Amino acid sequence: MKTVSMLALAGLISAQGAYVYANEVGAGLPAVTHKGDVSFLSGGIGLEESTAMQHAARNYPLEMEFLDKASPRDEYTANVHVKVENAQHAVVLDTVAQGPFLLAKLPDGHYRVQAEQGGISKQRDVTLTGKGPQQKLIFVWPS
Repeated sequence: MKTVSMLALAGLISAQGAYVYANEVGAGLPAVTHKGDVSFLSGGIGLEESTAMQHAARNYPLEMEFLDKASPRDEYTANVHVKVENAQHAVVLDTVAQGPFLLAKLPDGHYRVQAEQGGISKQRDVTLTGKGPQQKLIFVWPS
């Protein structure tokens, strides 16, 4: 009986260690992409990757989420064209989201974010200060 309990405890400790290690190295996350001063993650397809993206969001000053309006509740969408311009109207990020989440590290400043899907474009302005909570933008398109 003690042997079984000790083996179960050892297995639990091992599993917890593997979970912590996996989270430290970014298991389930898509690769980080770098473009100039911007680094970003784009993805969130499937439960594992979606959960990993939501946990990683706290490390990124800007989180974007993309949804299609649906009944009874909205549905995640992907393949959204995202363009981010700084206050000088220079494009600092131009990409297509590979999933319903896009996490971006940008220098502090004021930005205009444009997200386009199915010919419908939506814009939001956001200011990143490096202080306080991250900014989260949710874009919803009609189905």
